[in-house]
Amino acid sequence: MNVSGRWWRMAGGILVIAVLVYLVRHVVQSWPAVYAYPWQWRVGPLALSCALAVCAYAVLTRAWRSVLRAIGLQLPLRTAYWIFLLYNLGRYLPGKFWQIGAAAWMGERIGLSARDIAPSMIVYQLYLIPVGAVMAFSWGPLPAQLDWPWLRPALWLVVVLAAAAAVWPHVLLRLLRPVTEALGIDPDRWRLATRRRLAIAVQCAAGWLLLGSAFGCFVWAVTPLPPNLIPHWGRAFIVAYLIGFAALVAPGGVGVREGVLALFFSTWMDPGPAAALALLSRLWATLTEILALIPAWYWARRDLRQISRD
Repeated sequence: MNVSGRWWRMAGGILVIAVLVYLVRHVVQSWPAVYAYPWQWRVGPLALSCALAVCAYAVLTRAWRSVLRAIGLQLPLRTAYWIFLLYNLGRYLPGKFWQIGAAAWMGERIGLSARDIAPSMIVYQLYLIPVGAVMAFSWGPLPAQLDWPWLRPALWLVVVLAAAAAVWPHVLLRLLRPVTEALGIDPDRWRLATRRRLAIAVQCAAGWLLLGSAFGCFVWAVTPLPPNLIPHWGRAFIVAYLIGFAALVAPGGVGVREGVLALFFSTWMDPGPAAALALLSRLWATLTEILALIPAWYWARRDLRQISRD
């Protein structure tokens, strides 16, 4: 096993455990306040949140498929959906490149080249992250608990760099010429037409809007807080997702995302219930992923069975 990789995974595990232990300890110490909090269990908003999350995965699948179409690859939405969902699960492994490698491997199973799938996932992320950051950080100040003086400038710098790479991916690939040559990737193939760029960005924005609304409906379903706060909870979800994504050592942003959400929720409730709600949000996220995976798993089996027959 590579020593640096082992230390990387160890650091990720320590970070995840430390944050989760802190949150659980906070819930235990504040248990009277957590128990006394008037939790709600509204079935309608909860079902709506799950449905919106599944729709968001479908829209984000279309965004990735638009990247493929920009280089002339046509992939049925059904096939793209299960590849995208399984790729999404790869984020729970330490490091972000497991996802890309898994997507490339699955693409090869259905006859696509890893030279196309891997760069397409990178370009998709280069659109998703800046679009989400613009939506989240252009909407007024952050809560005082997250208003760190270095956070906003650092994130805007990342947005500018990622957006430039998304608009001109062929330039980025040229700068990575030793890697692209080793992988057989042609940078000039990644000159995206303007309408394709706009389509990808709009679909990423729609995906974020659906995911944020889904999360907001979840919070509405389990708390007595009014639904007019749904946009604020959606923004909290996007910010937590982005910070969790930036924490490279935390698989799937586990722990980091919950910590950020707990800070956000403390704006509307006491710290104990806020920590409990942040932990509960991870169960909700897992539930929505399972629901989205059910049709994806079925379609994957059908596609792979058909390929084995051919």
